[in-house]
Amino acid sequence: MGGLRYGGQVGLESDEPEAVSNKGCVANPKEAIVFLVSIILIVALLPLSLLVTIKMVPTHKEHEKAVIFRMGRPMKTVGPGLIFIVPCMDQIKMLPDY
Repeated sequence: MGGLRYGGQVGLESDEPEAVSNKGCVANPKEAIVFLVSIILIVALLPLSLLVTIKMVPTHKEHEKAVIFRMGRPMKTVGPGLIFIVPCMDQIKMLPDY
C-alpha cells in the first residue's frame, strides 16, 4: 500500500512497530558505576539514619506514657516502647503515672 508520508515522500506504510534496541537499563560504564555507588551509599546509610530517628521512651513503670510535641504543639500520646520522632522538631514529655 503506497501513499504520501511526512513531507510528501512516497513510501510504504507499515503497521509493525520499529525495532527497539535492547541495551539494558544502563547505557555506558560511567552510569553503571554511579548507579552502584548510589546503591551502596543507600544500603550503608539507611541503618544509620534509622538509629538517629528511633528513640526509646525510658520507662520505669509499665504503664508510663509520653506526649510527643512537634514544634511546640501536642501531636499524640505514646505508650512505653519504641517511638519514631523527627530529630530537631519533636520533643518528648513524660506523663505522670496516676
